[in-house]
Amino acid sequence: MTPAEYLWGEGFLVPGGPVQLRELIKPLHLRRGSNLVEFAAGLGGATRFIARETGAWVVGLERSSELAALGMAASEAVGLGKQAAIRPYNPGELALAPGAFDAALGRFATWELAEREKFLRAAGQGLAAGGRLLLLDLVQREPGRALERWRESVGNPPPLWTREQYSDCLRGAGFGVHFAIDVTPPHRALIRDGWRRLAKRVEGLAADVLAEVAEEARRWHLQAAALDEGSLGVGAIFAVR
Repeated sequence: MTPAEYLWGEGFLVPGGPVQLRELIKPLHLRRGSNLVEFAAGLGGATRFIARETGAWVVGLERSSELAALGMAASEAVGLGKQAAIRPYNPGELALAPGAFDAALGRFATWELAEREKFLRAAGQGLAAGGRLLLLDLVQREPGRALERWRESVGNPPPLWTREQYSDCLRGAGFGVHFAIDVTPPHRALIRDGWRRLAKRVEGLAADVLAEVAEEARRWHLQAAALDEGSLGVGAIFAVR
């Protein structure tokens, strides 16, 4: 298992497992035979869950080739190698076949990107007319010391966008924005759930594994501090092409 999985569950590298996903994807109206592209798929835990839950064909794109290979192996191991495929990609060079997908999902897929507008325009080109896009991502609220400490811990990424900036960008890319809402409290609750999950599993871990898990937990502790400070937030943005 990767260090993050001790916090978030097998196949998951960020908060939000099956219970959250079941509610999150409702606006996408996925059904058997739908085609979904998922950005930042990680190990594919969400990709496989969505494929099983809805019957959709899901392509999970992951920027780490190592994680993508592990995720693809996990999908193949449960007979979902075609229905829940995990493939490596470069977000800066995203190129989807025009109109290939009915829906797109990005969970924490854009906050690290320097060229978010370019990425979102490319994502839109891969959607059919009426295609639905759902983003769940970190957003800027107010400046704060805890925010800066968190930014340092994750390598000082480009400045975050606000929910309003996401909405403006998507409108400019030909989307109709149906909602852009704050979902910080439920995300913060999921982090607390991760602490409880980790506490049950820490005892008995080898020292080297424990050190890696502790470092992963430290980064999430810093994110939680920024969320509590009010400088960092989580937004859910839903738009239709």
